[in-house]
Amino acid sequence: MPLTKQGYLPRIIDTKVADYLDIFGAVSIEGPKWRGKTWTALAVITGGGLGQRRSDGVYVVPINALKH
Repeated sequence: MPLTKQGYLPRIIDTKVADYLDIFGAVSIEGPKWRGKTWTALAVITGGGLGQRRSDGVYVVPINALKH
């Protein structure tokens, strides 16, 4: 299942997560199910390029899609 940025609406927290990632090198995004944590993380680390989800549920992000 491809994860595309079509339909992704940037969240206010995206900028804060990116800032904290630059400062600390790692960020834990926690919260209730179905609130966009995975989409936010993928959008931040790929600069909006996102990635793919394998049939076993693992998200794959091509290394050339990484922002840093």
